[in-house]
Amino acid sequence: MEAVASSPRRINVLLKQWHIILLTCIVIPVLTYISPILSIIVTYSVGFYLLFKSNFKFLIFFLCFIFVQNITLILCAEKFTETTNTIFTLSKEIMLYIFVIKNMFVKRKGWNHQLHKVLSIAFLLLLTFSFFVSDAEFYSKVLAIRQLLLPFVCFYFGYYLDLSPRQKRSFFDLVITFGIIVCFFGLIEIFFLKDTIWVTLPIAKYQENKGVAFDLYHGVPLNFYTWDYVELTGKIVRRLVSTFADPLTTGHFLFICFAVTRFSNSRHKKLLSLLFFVVSLMTLSKGIYLSYIIYFIYYVFKNIKFKTFKILFFILLGLALIAFPIVLLIANRFFPNSSLLIHIDGFIKGVFGSSFFGAGIGKAGVMLSAKTNIDRLTGESFIGVLTSQIGYIGFAIFALFVIYIIFIMFHRYSITKDRLVLMPIILLSAVFVENFFSESSVAIVSTGLFFILVGNGVCSISRKRE
Repeated sequence: MEAVASSPRRINVLLKQWHIILLTCIVIPVLTYISPILSIIVTYSVGFYLLFKSNFKFLIFFLCFIFVQNITLILCAEKFTETTNTIFTLSKEIMLYIFVIKNMFVKRKGWNHQLHKVLSIAFLLLLTFSFFVSDAEFYSKVLAIRQLLLPFVCFYFGYYLDLSPRQKRSFFDLVITFGIIVCFFGLIEIFFLKDTIWVTLPIAKYQENKGVAFDLYHGVPLNFYTWDYVELTGKIVRRLVSTFADPLTTGHFLFICFAVTRFSNSRHKKLLSLLFFVVSLMTLSKGIYLSYIIYFIYYVFKNIKFKTFKILFFILLGLALIAFPIVLLIANRFFPNSSLLIHIDGFIKGVFGSSFFGAGIGKAGVMLSAKTNIDRLTGESFIGVLTSQIGYIGFAIFALFVIYIIFIMFHRYSITKDRLVLMPIILLSAVFVENFFSESSVAIVSTGLFFILVGNGVCSISRKRE
């Protein structure tokens, strides 16, 4: 892979997709306002057509869709029901599943250096077993499997994309362009418009359509504010949410923009990376803080040898486990109002209250509880929710899957010093650490892109090995 760099040829590659960008970012939202049913028909028709026509065109469509999805659903919330809202949002996931299944048979890649496929199949078999033995409601089990499979589906979507270097760089250009728009609107929103713009929009109806109608504060969702810093500021603090209308999703997207920019050769690299860094921090998302810590660690140790990296990796993992109770004590003592305690509690209950095979699919998760109105075992930690449902064996398979990918990619990076190999390593490491303390760290609109870029990076490595 080559480093990202601005060039007229690459811009031309992107401009050739203007009709897809226009259709997805303008036409579909307008059609949605006129008729959600018509918009759903167009979305599925265009998506499936591009899915079978061109990997790159479908990727552009996918990126544009997740960029406009939330704001479209908010603007048109009064015209949606919970059913049509679900059908609309599920479109991208259904297409990803079909894309992956199609390419599994069309592009039969070898199994050399592909332990990740063995682990993925083992994970799928475990989910299937748990699905049939669990006594949870059928709907709950479907929602749980959808959540737990998402990292794998996004990974293999990226793995089977087979983009050319120029297409990949053009895609990064579009990501950065969307990132600038997110920053621009976010700064206007946080400093000037504040809650006013959201109160005038049917955001309460939007929450209801999602099936997770949380309480509102000042007319906006509770997660627009944070109580984490009351001890420092004396008051609750407003978070930047921008076009995604969600601080964590915005923070994740801008972290990707930051990573892409930092590993580019753009003339505006320093300015853009500073912009993405500052605005992403304004989301006040603890997961984003963790992501930047991971980035800093890799930046400091990026030139070490692979053998040293493996040793350092497990040393840092051990230190993190030692630091865990210390962080818990500090949070209890100085930040009793922080949601960090809830996230840690979700991890502890999920991991230490589980068993070898877990309690069964559909038995844990805050998001699952919100959608089904049934209390679950634990939540606020993806690893906690995963372990609680499919046990220690499920956690072991997932952890091995992630660590194996990190190791094979860093081994490649230690040989080539290719910056675009290091970038997916940082993204995967960041989301993996965040998985321990956040259930919402796995979502297709936010961290889905993380796994897609990682999968595409592994694809590039496999191609060079074969």
